[in-house]
Amino acid sequence: MTIRKKALFLFILLLSLGIFFAKADTDQAVIPGIDMFVSAWSTDGAQADIQYSDGFFQVYVETFDHGYKRNEWIYLCTYDADQQALIASNTGNKNIYIYDFDTDCESKSTVYQNGSAVFSLDPEGYLVWLDENEDAGKDFLFARMGNYSGIWQCDNISINLYTTGNAYRCIVSKYDGSSIVAKWTYSCEYDAASGNVISDNRNNKEILIGCDEEGEIYDTVYEDGAAVFSINSDGYLLWNDLKENAGSGLLFSKNCLE
Repeated sequence: MTIRKKALFLFILLLSLGIFFAKADTDQAVIPGIDMFVSAWSTDGAQADIQYSDGFFQVYVETFDHGYKRNEWIYLCTYDADQQALIASNTGNKNIYIYDFDTDCESKSTVYQNGSAVFSLDPEGYLVWLDENEDAGKDFLFARMGNYSGIWQCDNISINLYTTGNAYRCIVSKYDGSSIVAKWTYSCEYDAASGNVISDNRNNKEILIGCDEEGEIYDTVYEDGAAVFSINSDGYLLWNDLKENAGSGLLFSKNCLE
């Protein structure tokens, strides 16, 4: 074999090995259950958040009655391919938080640390929570909400997205120093087909026009605004303002302190 043929053979061999190992790395990165479960989920009176890290799914569930008490469950789960479900076997904690209006403080008590549960999807795509300790999830069907919840920031503009039942409330604030000089308020829904958060055209924009002894005074600019919020492949939030294109070119990153 000539030197040129040997070099060509070695090049093809190394290229083939590179493709093989790249495919192996890609295959290892595909974790069963991630696409099905990792998301924020919400329903009236409760919300859930599912994340994946270090080989386990962490499921956080909170129920509330808009009063002084809220319940919290935290489960460490594994994915069961046969059941297509997340399983927590004696790895769940339940905590109760009580708010004292007189002292403005919240106390925490741990109910148990050996909870078991199964999380699955019904035929319509809702998250079902089978709590094996006290059947706390029997009345809930959680709708997928994507991973939008939180505060996102780009320069002097912040976007606060939070769930209310099966919908999102979104407040976009533009600051001048410590004051909000413009504010957009949207009521949105998560669109599972596109993976976006979408509002209708019944949303408003306000601008700061002055202050008095009671605080800041805002004037309503319009009440027929609409927007689409999406997350790109790099994890940035995009704000597509359909009324005046106010979010054009802006990339919002999540504030990790929130």
